[in-house]
Amino acid sequence: MTVHMAKGLEFPVVVVAGLSAGTARDGTPKRGIFPDVRIADPRRAQGFPYELREDAAHLPRFVGNARAFKTQLEERALEDERRLLYVAVTRAKQLLVLTAAWWYRGSEKTPKGPGPFWREAAAHPAVEIVTRAGEPPSSPLTEALRARIRWPPPPRRLEELTDPLFPDGVAAAIELARRDPAALAALVPPGDTDAFDAAVAAHRHLVEWAGVEQAAPAPSPPRVLSVTQVLIYARCPRDFYWTVVRPLPAPPPRPAARLGSVVHRLLERRARGLPDLVDLDGLGADSPARVAEPGLVERAVRNFAATPYAQLPPPEAEVGVVFRVGPWAVRGRIDAIFRTDAGVELVDWKTGKRTDPNPLGLDQLGLYALALRELGQLPPEGCVASYCHLGGDTPEIDPYDWGSEELDRQRTLLETTLADLESGDFDRRCGLPTCQYCSRVQTTDATPSQSVTP
Repeated sequence: MTVHMAKGLEFPVVVVAGLSAGTARDGTPKRGIFPDVRIADPRRAQGFPYELREDAAHLPRFVGNARAFKTQLEERALEDERRLLYVAVTRAKQLLVLTAAWWYRGSEKTPKGPGPFWREAAAHPAVEIVTRAGEPPSSPLTEALRARIRWPPPPRRLEELTDPLFPDGVAAAIELARRDPAALAALVPPGDTDAFDAAVAAHRHLVEWAGVEQAAPAPSPPRVLSVTQVLIYARCPRDFYWTVVRPLPAPPPRPAARLGSVVHRLLERRARGLPDLVDLDGLGADSPARVAEPGLVERAVRNFAATPYAQLPPPEAEVGVVFRVGPWAVRGRIDAIFRTDAGVELVDWKTGKRTDPNPLGLDQLGLYALALRELGQLPPEGCVASYCHLGGDTPEIDPYDWGSEELDRQRTLLETTLADLESGDFDRRCGLPTCQYCSRVQTTDATPSQSVTP
């Protein structure tokens, strides 16, 4: 029965269990069962808005000091838990039992111990302390679970329990055979050789499987790849392995990457005929993360307004494309597609530094143009694809013509790259300082198939 359900009721004997909590450095309870200030915290009341609660007028108010506000909320949460404790202890007519423990199932890593409510009750002169146990060196729950572990497991199925040859079960027999293949034959009673041979033959696959070290299957790349991931593999297969196949922790987003999303939102608003409002989204110099230099957003927006694209009719913005290459699906998102009387132009907004072309010839906009051709959305003469750099003092535009021959070459290069990926070739690395993998890993020559930490 919960404490709330017990309101208005009385019992001869009441046991309030779980008055346990850890202690923070400042002496406040943490990781508690009762009190559990995490549940009573008004900021976490099942997602209900703080200001809409009925008791909002009695809750602490934020006046500019976050630490003081947090302290006030924790005090209020503890006060709510104390009210609940009052309801619990006043249900007893004759005997009230309060218990606490150091360890609980589900929290075997961190001890708790008697919480503030138990200690306060223990200090009262009318309370008799039956026992006060010290903190054990390790969790007895963990030790109890460890004592229940048994290998090989005991027989459970009826045919195992009644098996005259393997009374300890098939698992025990397989484990014995794995250690000493001739040991089972020595256990066979005289005259039961034929039955033994039949039993071994019936479970031969289990014996063979148990005797072979099972190697973990090699991780394989996903069958759906983004254009960016394809370009990463074409440049540096080792970087692709550690960012896509077995991803390492990624660094925080670069300012250019965060700024790019702002410019993309600006263009998308233009495509919808909405005002050119730019949400800085915490990118300014006063951002706690310090992810953008001062004036970076404003400079990019000013450069965009100075490009010819700002005077063209609204484009198709943020166009998603997916096309198949054998067993692979390659997807991407085109920043802008301008369709005019002069033809089709794809534009990718760049807010970082200019980069060198991919050494294998694959190109981001080239793959986007190939995708549009595969989807039947490109005219026979092809298109123009332009990289528009907005992060400098002035806008810079790098246009490229993609005709039928150039797109055929992109298709061939893409198929070759994906074939190398299919073969599991991850040994080559580019060694460029801009490569995420090569810039972080400079001291190991281990191949991805080896169990190493790069």
